[in-house]
Amino acid sequence: MNNEISSIETTDKKQSTKTPGRLLLIIAVVCLVYIFIPEPSDLIPGIGWLDEIAAGGVGLTSILVYFFRYWLFKKVMKK
Repeated sequence: MNNEISSIETTDKKQSTKTPGRLLLIIAVVCLVYIFIPEPSDLIPGIGWLDEIAAGGVGLTSILVYFFRYWLFKKVMKK
């Protein structure tokens, strides 16, 4: 019984190392698409743009985290 649990945990760890990077890229793409979808609230300049600012912040953060944590870290660790 314990062997089955440990084998499941090791396969989950292998899959989870690739998943956060892909998830960050998916979040960035969804935020980018959301910014370009027009909404009726966008006609009011101050209030209507708050959701686009939030989506841009989340998208930019996910891109920066992906770049520094996954892509750059892999490049540095290979050297």
